[in-house]
Amino acid sequence: MASAPSSATPAADSAYLLETEITLPRTLEEVFPFFADPGNLEAITPPWLNFQILTPRPIPMRAGAIIDYKIRLRGIPIRWRTVIAAYEPPRMFIDQQIKGPYWLWEHTHTFEPVHREGRFVGTRIGDKVRYLPIDIPRWVPGLGGLIHRLMVRPDLEKIFAYRQQRMRELLAPETVSHPGASPVLA
Repeated sequence: MASAPSSATPAADSAYLLETEITLPRTLEEVFPFFADPGNLEAITPPWLNFQILTPRPIPMRAGAIIDYKIRLRGIPIRWRTVIAAYEPPRMFIDQQIKGPYWLWEHTHTFEPVHREGRFVGTRIGDKVRYLPIDIPRWVPGLGGLIHRLMVRPDLEKIFAYRQQRMRELLAPETVSHPGASPVLA
Protein backbone atom coordinates (compact mmCIF):
# COMPACT_ATOMS: atom_id res chain seq x y z
CA MET A 1 0.00 0.00 0.00
CA ALA A 2 1.51 3.32 -0.98
CA SER A 3 1.37 6.41 1.14
CA ALA A 4 -0.60 9.37 -0.13
CA PRO A 5 1.12 12.36 -1.72
CA SER A 6 2.56 14.79 0.79
CA SER A 7 -0.03 17.43 -0.09
CA ALA A 8 -2.74 15.09 1.23
CA THR A 9 -0.81 14.12 4.36
CA PRO A 10 -2.28 15.36 7.65
CA ALA A 11 -0.15 17.69 9.74
CA ALA A 12 2.67 15.87 11.54
CA ASP A 13 1.87 17.81 14.73
CA SER A 14 -1.40 15.85 14.98
CA ALA A 15 0.54 12.56 15.12
CA TYR A 16 0.01 9.93 17.77
CA LEU A 17 2.94 8.96 19.97
CA LEU A 18 3.93 5.56 21.29
CA GLU A 19 6.90 5.37 23.66
CA THR A 20 8.43 2.32 25.29
CA GLU A 21 11.68 1.59 27.02
CA ILE A 22 13.43 -1.35 28.53
CA THR A 23 16.71 -1.62 30.41
CA LEU A 24 18.76 -4.75 29.84
CA PRO A 25 21.95 -5.74 31.72
CA ARG A 26 24.16 -5.37 28.65
CA THR A 27 26.58 -2.69 27.47
CA LEU A 28 25.98 -0.38 24.51
CA GLU A 29 28.67 -2.34 22.67
CA GLU A 30 26.64 -5.54 23.18
CA VAL A 31 23.20 -4.08 22.47
CA PHE A 32 23.63 -1.68 19.57
CA PRO A 33 25.03 -4.18 17.03
CA PHE A 34 21.89 -6.31 17.44
CA PHE A 35 19.72 -3.38 16.36
CA ALA A 36 22.18 -2.24 13.69
CA ASP A 37 21.49 -5.49 11.84
CA PRO A 38 18.08 -5.10 10.12
CA GLY A 39 17.89 -8.90 9.88
CA ASN A 40 17.22 -9.01 13.62
CA LEU A 41 13.89 -7.24 13.07
CA GLU A 42 12.48 -10.62 12.08
CA ALA A 43 13.52 -12.02 15.46
CA ILE A 44 11.68 -9.33 17.46
CA THR A 45 8.56 -8.96 15.30
CA PRO A 46 5.48 -11.00 16.23
CA PRO A 47 4.96 -14.08 14.06
CA TRP A 48 1.33 -13.12 13.37
CA LEU A 49 2.63 -10.24 11.19
CA ASN A 50 4.45 -12.64 8.82
CA PHE A 51 7.23 -10.05 8.64
CA GLN A 52 9.79 -10.48 5.86
CA ILE A 53 12.66 -8.30 4.76
CA LEU A 54 12.71 -8.05 0.97
CA THR A 55 15.93 -6.05 0.59
CA PRO A 56 18.87 -8.31 -0.26
CA ARG A 57 21.26 -8.90 2.63
CA PRO A 58 23.55 -7.87 4.10
CA ILE A 59 22.02 -4.43 4.51
CA PRO A 60 24.63 -1.87 5.54
CA MET A 61 23.09 0.39 8.16
CA ARG A 62 23.75 4.06 7.49
CA ALA A 63 21.81 7.26 7.01
CA GLY A 64 20.01 6.96 3.68
CA ALA A 65 19.75 3.15 3.68
CA ILE A 66 16.42 1.97 2.26
CA ILE A 67 14.84 -1.24 3.50
CA ASP A 68 11.82 -2.99 1.97
CA TYR A 69 9.60 -5.34 3.97
CA LYS A 70 6.31 -7.08 3.69
CA ILE A 71 3.90 -7.85 6.48
CA ARG A 72 0.44 -9.27 6.78
CA LEU A 73 -1.74 -7.02 8.94
CA ARG A 74 -5.11 -8.46 9.89
CA GLY A 75 -4.76 -10.77 6.89
CA ILE A 76 -3.99 -7.98 4.43
CA PRO A 77 -0.59 -8.15 2.70
CA ILE A 78 1.26 -4.83 2.94
CA ARG A 79 4.56 -3.72 1.49
CA TRP A 80 6.52 -1.28 3.60
CA ARG A 81 9.58 0.79 2.69
CA THR A 82 11.64 2.74 5.22
CA VAL A 83 14.67 4.96 5.05
CA ILE A 84 17.22 5.30 7.81
CA ALA A 85 16.85 9.06 8.30
CA ALA A 86 19.55 9.37 10.99
CA TYR A 87 22.22 6.96 12.14
CA GLU A 88 24.44 7.79 15.11
CA PRO A 89 25.96 4.58 16.49
CA PRO A 90 25.87 3.49 19.24
CA ARG A 91 23.37 6.05 20.57
CA MET A 92 20.46 6.27 18.11
CA PHE A 93 18.92 5.84 14.72
CA ILE A 94 15.65 6.85 13.12
CA ASP A 95 13.69 4.96 10.51
CA GLN A 96 10.94 6.71 8.56
CA GLN A 97 8.32 5.18 6.35
CA ILE A 98 8.56 6.11 2.69
CA LYS A 99 5.72 3.81 1.62
CA GLY A 100 3.38 1.74 3.77
CA PRO A 101 0.27 1.67 5.95
CA TYR A 102 0.72 5.09 7.61
CA TRP A 103 0.59 8.74 6.57
CA LEU A 104 3.48 9.21 8.99
CA TRP A 105 5.77 6.71 10.67
CA GLU A 106 8.92 7.94 12.38
CA HIS A 107 10.57 5.48 14.75
CA THR A 108 13.42 6.80 16.89
CA HIS A 109 15.56 4.12 18.55
CA THR A 110 17.75 5.31 21.43
CA PHE A 111 20.38 3.53 23.50
CA GLU A 112 21.98 4.87 26.67
CA PRO A 113 23.95 3.41 29.54
CA VAL A 114 22.20 3.35 32.91
CA HIS A 115 24.07 3.79 36.18
CA ARG A 116 22.66 3.49 39.70
CA GLU A 117 24.66 4.55 42.72
CA GLY A 118 27.71 4.98 40.50
CA ARG A 119 27.51 1.44 39.14
CA PHE A 120 26.67 0.40 35.55
CA VAL A 121 23.44 -1.63 35.50
CA GLY A 122 22.60 -1.87 31.82
CA THR A 123 21.52 -0.16 28.63
CA ARG A 124 18.19 1.60 28.25
CA ILE A 125 16.64 0.85 24.88
CA GLY A 126 14.02 3.42 23.95
CA ASP A 127 11.46 3.40 21.18
CA LYS A 128 9.56 6.54 20.27
CA VAL A 129 7.14 6.24 17.38
CA ARG A 130 5.30 9.20 15.89
CA TYR A 131 2.59 7.90 13.61
CA LEU A 132 -0.59 8.75 11.77
CA PRO A 133 -2.64 5.88 10.36
CA ILE A 134 -3.93 6.17 6.82
CA ASP A 135 -7.09 8.24 7.12
CA ILE A 136 -10.49 6.57 7.11
CA PRO A 137 -12.85 8.24 4.62
CA ARG A 138 -13.49 11.75 5.88
CA TRP A 139 -17.23 11.51 5.21
CA VAL A 140 -17.63 9.37 8.35
CA PRO A 141 -16.73 11.79 11.17
CA GLY A 142 -15.04 10.19 14.17
CA LEU A 143 -14.53 6.80 12.51
CA GLY A 144 -10.75 7.27 12.19
CA GLY A 145 -10.36 7.99 15.91
CA LEU A 146 -12.55 5.03 16.81
CA ILE A 147 -10.56 2.66 14.59
CA HIS A 148 -7.33 4.02 16.08
CA ARG A 149 -8.57 3.38 19.64
CA LEU A 150 -10.05 -0.05 18.90
CA MET A 151 -7.55 -1.49 16.44
CA VAL A 152 -4.44 0.51 15.52
CA ARG A 153 -3.21 1.50 19.00
CA PRO A 154 -3.93 -1.89 20.61
CA ASP A 155 -2.15 -3.64 17.72
CA LEU A 156 0.92 -1.40 18.12
CA GLU A 157 0.96 -1.93 21.89
CA LYS A 158 0.86 -5.73 21.39
CA ILE A 159 3.65 -5.53 18.81
CA PHE A 160 5.91 -3.49 21.10
CA ALA A 161 5.13 -5.69 24.15
CA TYR A 162 6.13 -8.72 22.07
CA ARG A 163 9.25 -6.88 20.94
CA GLN A 164 10.30 -6.19 24.54
CA GLN A 165 9.74 -9.80 25.57
CA ARG A 166 11.86 -11.01 22.64
CA MET A 167 14.61 -8.52 23.52
CA ARG A 168 14.71 -9.99 27.03
CA GLU A 169 14.86 -13.53 25.64
CA LEU A 170 17.54 -12.79 23.05
CA LEU A 171 19.72 -10.20 24.79
CA ALA A 172 19.28 -11.04 28.47
CA PRO A 173 17.84 -14.55 28.80
CA GLU A 174 18.73 -14.73 32.49
CA THR A 175 16.15 -11.96 33.13
CA VAL A 176 13.21 -13.76 31.52
CA SER A 177 10.46 -14.59 33.98
CA HIS A 178 9.60 -18.18 34.63
CA PRO A 179 6.17 -19.27 35.89
CA GLY A 180 5.83 -18.19 39.49
CA ALA A 181 8.87 -15.90 39.40
CA SER A 182 8.95 -12.11 39.37
CA PRO A 183 10.60 -10.44 36.40
CA VAL A 184 14.08 -9.11 37.17
CA LEU A 185 13.80 -6.14 34.82
CA ALA A 186 10.90 -3.89 33.93
